[in-house]
Amino acid sequence: MAARGVVFRLIRKASIALAVGCSLCTIALADNNAPPPAFPFPAVPMLPAMPQAELPPNTMLPPVSRDAKRMWAQLFMMFNPVSVRDLLNFMGHKIPAKTGLSVDDVVEALIGRAEKHGFLLVNRYQMWKELQQKTGEAEPYKVEVVSICDPQVSRDWMDYAPEMALFVPPRIAVVEDRTRQIWLIMLDWDMHWLDTARGTAFDPKLRVQGIERREMLEDIMRAAANGEK
Repeated sequence: MAARGVVFRLIRKASIALAVGCSLCTIALADNNAPPPAFPFPAVPMLPAMPQAELPPNTMLPPVSRDAKRMWAQLFMMFNPVSVRDLLNFMGHKIPAKTGLSVDDVVEALIGRAEKHGFLLVNRYQMWKELQQKTGEAEPYKVEVVSICDPQVSRDWMDYAPEMALFVPPRIAVVEDRTRQIWLIMLDWDMHWLDTARGTAFDPKLRVQGIERREMLEDIMRAAANGEK
């Protein structure tokens, strides 16, 4: 029991440090012109990194119980000073579209630029049209989700971890907000975040692929935001 208490205290301190870091990032990055924040993390003992098992390609790890996931999530949220909205904002990468473009203009440019990068169009989900049919709303806010994929890269990643199927295919949403401003947003999968993480060693090829694909997705979004294929 004493050992469990020590582990819990270490986890709690680590969670506080993480929460402080997240809040500082959120505050600083709300203004793109703000100087890079300093990170006055408290000096906390670090938990030992879990050993990395040598597994054959395409091998699923055992599932994590709902109770275990709930415990870890609740532990983090107990010391997390930011709102759920702030966390979602942190997880996403978003770009506003140029004034005067329609959702169709943006989506067509997105698909055209994605094809130039070798991505295949998987699906274009026009959610707003389905909602319009159900609600009868004359001018609903428009939301479309475009799914694109590089099958070989996806296969490489799933050989490393079949759990990567969670993120396949990549999706870029085109969203019209309450002011009728059109935005492009995607899950921000930035491999650079892992460069200083412990216990995350993997094939350098995958890191390079991840960085390259992130840059391609950025180019796709910026082109679409300007109506350029």
